[in-house]
Amino acid sequence: MANTRFARAPQIDLSDIYDFVELPDGKVISSSESGHLLLWEGNFVKTRFVTSDQKPDEMYTTTLTNDIFGTVPAHEGGIYVTFHDRLTDSIVTAGADGTVKWWDFKAIDVAEVDSDITMDYPLVPTRTINVGADVMIKSIVPSPDDNSYIIVDGNGKLLKLPLDSETPETLWTFHAGPIVGIAASPIDHYAVTAGVDGNVSVWDYVSKEISSTAANG
Repeated sequence: MANTRFARAPQIDLSDIYDFVELPDGKVISSSESGHLLLWEGNFVKTRFVTSDQKPDEMYTTTLTNDIFGTVPAHEGGIYVTFHDRLTDSIVTAGADGTVKWWDFKAIDVAEVDSDITMDYPLVPTRTINVGADVMIKSIVPSPDDNSYIIVDGNGKLLKLPLDSETPETLWTFHAGPIVGIAASPIDHYAVTAGVDGNVSVWDYVSKEISSTAANG
């Protein structure tokens, strides 16, 4: 690559790991709080995957401001979901930024870096779906019935994401976080719940639906 400049990656901060995938040769690809995908070999991080809007072979080309492409993490914010989609042979990730991304499994599996120069490896997603700016993806389950994902939104929703239309459907709404108070009506089939999210909801527990919701502040 012409006009190429490398820099040693900064020390990786201590991070919770919410999810991981074990590769066939024993290496592990894991999430991180910073939004980076990390490739582990034994007890050590072998590679930190970085991305940008550039193609992989252009990501370390210097610009007039001497910046280096490729310092961008896989996601903006923590990654909560990491799994191997065997149908597309991709590593699928999702997290706090409300996006679902597909990464080439083979490219991750064979990634090699010169650790004396850098531990960053350039990688771009093969597909990206933005589920919503106000969505925090905490969990994903592929639907057994059709080509879609069932998504748990940490902000209090259960979503269905058809992979062909990329338009999410809200299946259910609920509290975002713990429920700290509940009271049942003595004269009708309703119950009121209050959550740490500041919402108060009235539930019809016969029809299993929310009759109304009010937000506090």
